[in-house]
Formats: sequence, structure tokens, C-alpha cells
Amino acid sequence: MIDFQPLNLEHIPLFRAYFSRVTTRLCDTTLGGAVMWRKGFDSDFALVEDILFLRSRNDAAGFAYAVPLGNLERGLELLQEHCKKTGEPLRFFSVSEENKERLLSLLPDYVATANRDWFDYLYRAEALATLAGK
Repeated sequence: MIDFQPLNLEHIPLFRAYFSRVTTRLCDTTLGGAVMWRKGFDSDFALVEDILFLRSRNDAAGFAYAVPLGNLERGLELLQEHCKKTGEPLRFFSVSEENKERLLSLLPDYVATANRDWFDYLYRAEALATLAGK
């Protein structure tokens, strides 16, 4: 079973090394996003075999996991074993289109479901600066 621990500010140097390799622009795959929202989403992490695992509780259904950072294939094996032992479903959050395709190719029995309420969004700099939105 994967031993998750609370994500704290002291872990920033460790996370920086992993997040620096992320190529997506999703807010949850940034150091600032992970640290800023850690308490709001009851986020924690584990480091196993040089693979960084992040999980968050984002609804009453329990935990969802970020795409493992490191060896993806081994990370998925470890997550599947963990979820089987804990009896919880293996669900992912903040999955980029690229990672969605990779996950579905490695986990062919899974389906991807988008939740528009959790999509990232962009602001025009002028609208954000003047707060002219509706």
C-alpha cells in the first residue's frame, strides 16, 4: 500500500524537481496550484520508487489521483494495487488530453469522463486587471 502523507511547504523543493518536468499547463500540475489548494482539497502525496503520487479529496466520493510523475507504467501498477487494497476506486483528476490518451492506452478498461465544473479557464489580462467580468 502507498503511504501518503500531508503535503506541506517543506516539500516544495522535492515537488519542484518533479513539476519542472511537466509539459501541460493545467493548474493542478504546477507547484503553486498544488501547494495553494492543499488544504482545500485535503491533498497529500507519496514518493515511491522515484515516482511522485498526489491525491486530493474533491467530493464525497473520496480521493482522486493526479497522473503519477515519473515512470507512468509502474506508477499505474502501484496505484492499482493501492486502490485494490484500500477498496477505493482508481479515479484521476486534472488529466490533460495527452495524458488522457496515455492513460486509456495503458488502462483499456477505464473510461474518461470530463467534468466541466472543474475545467481550467483563462482570463484576458485586461478583464482580470479591471475586474470587468459579469
